[in-house]
Parts: sequence; structure tokens; C-alpha cells
Amino acid sequence: MIIDLRHHIFSLVAVFLALGLGIAVGSSFPGADTLLREQEKVIAQLEKDFEQLRAERRAAEETAKQREQELKVLEEFNRQTLPLLVGGVLDGYRILLVHTGGTREPETAGDLQAVLRDAGAQVAAVLSFGGQPGWAEGETLLKDLGFTPGKDREKDLWRELAAGLAQENNSPLLSALERLSLLSRDDFSPGRVEALILWAEEQADPGAELLEVALARAARESGLTVIGVESSRARNSWVPRFKNMGFTSVDNIDTLPGRVALVFALAGAGEGHYGTKETAVTLLPELPAGGGRERVGRNE
Repeated sequence: MIIDLRHHIFSLVAVFLALGLGIAVGSSFPGADTLLREQEKVIAQLEKDFEQLRAERRAAEETAKQREQELKVLEEFNRQTLPLLVGGVLDGYRILLVHTGGTREPETAGDLQAVLRDAGAQVAAVLSFGGQPGWAEGETLLKDLGFTPGKDREKDLWRELAAGLAQENNSPLLSALERLSLLSRDDFSPGRVEALILWAEEQADPGAELLEVALARAARESGLTVIGVESSRARNSWVPRFKNMGFTSVDNIDTLPGRVALVFALAGAGEGHYGTKETAVTLLPELPAGGGRERVGRNE
């Protein structure tokens, strides 16, 4: 709107200059008084229009300030009420966060982990494979890790890793992969995990068979809850692929509704596809009528 107003102003200035030139030229011709009066009428109308534009601009600026203030109030309201909504929903729940690579969003990651903590959950580890060159060694790597020859031994690797993550003890395979610099983990806390969040980040290829996806598949086969998430700003959506893999999905994890949807989906509110994109079925899972402090259909 400001750009349009600027164009109007430039146009009006040009008209005023043209009128001034016209007055100067017209005064030298017969009947100049009549022409001058007409020009004065035009100038008066232009001044009226210009004042109306200025009033509209002031009103627009005031409206923008009001909307900005309302947004700040809403954000603060959400921040203060979020713990009341999700508090205790995931008490004792241990979660594995797996990144697919691409451009990281540190602020979003921090907000997500904060919401999970508010819900009572613990992020047991943040894993990233990062496309390390060593994975390209394939058969040699599998042999070095102790997997016997066979067409399914690559799947066996992911099954063993996922099964190890679902146990109380630290996975020896996870430790071995870390020693070989084939995997990195942050915020690690040994112990059994109950769910895996597969975070599809920007610039990761939704069509690629990524190591993280293989782990997520194996984790689900091992009994872990698996939920795929992505940012609302993601240009290449992973949701169609999440659907094909049978994963519950949240397509707006960078927003507060998306993080609330994730918490209740983890708590067992129901499988589905939540968010704001065309592939979403609804914004949120069905929330408990009694408030957020009750667990939702999840085994104690």
C-alpha cells in the first residue's frame, strides 16, 4: 500500500508541475483568465485528493500499529498459556530427534525442544547423519560393523540400531557409528526412547533414500512412535512421502499450533496429518475435553 501511495504522490507532483507550466504559458494567450480559473479548480480538486490520500495513509499506519500490538499480545498469551495446555502430557516420555540435513533452523529447534520439556518429555538425543562419505563404502562398512553377508543386512543394521534405541542400555551400534564419525549426536542421554521425530529440513531431497528415513522405518518396526515434521516454510514438502510411509505428520512445526499438534500426537491423540498445508487433514488432533494435563490414550 505504501508503494501505491508513493506512485500517487509522484503522479500528483507531476500534475502540479504541469499545471504550473500551463499557467505560465497560458497567461500569455487571450482568454487567459478563463483558463486560469479552470486550472485553479483542478488544483483545488488535486489538493483535496492529496489530503484524502494522506488521511488514508495515516489510517493505514494506525491500523498496522494496532495489528502489530495485537500480534504481540497474542504471542505473549500463547507463550504463557502453552505450559497450561501441554503440561504433563508427555511426563517421562523420551524422544529421539533425527534431522534429515539441509538448512538448520536453530530458533525453531530450540522452541520445539522447549515445548517438549514443558510437556514433561526428554529429548534423549539429536541425531544427524549428514551424508558422511564413509556411508558410501557400503559392504565394507557393514562387514566392519559385524553384519554377516546377506541381501537384508543393510536393513538389519537399521533394525538393530532402532531396537537398541528402544532399550534401556546405550546402543553399542550407535556408539560404533559415532566413533567412525558416521553419525553425530547432541544432548545425548542413555536409556530407552519411545518415539522418533523425523525432522525434514529445507534443502533435503524428498525423493532421496536418506539414512535418516531408513532409521525411521526401522524404528517404527521396532515399536517406536514415529512422526514426521517440517516447517511451514518448506518449499518441497515431505508430507506426501510421510503419508506413503504411514507416518503421522505435522507440516508447521515452526509455529505454536504445529508444536501443540506434535505433543498431542505423541501422546496418542490419534494418527493423522496436521497443519496448514493442502495435505493436512486438520490443524490439531482432537484435544482432551478435561484440559492438557491428562494423557491422551497412551499406555502408562
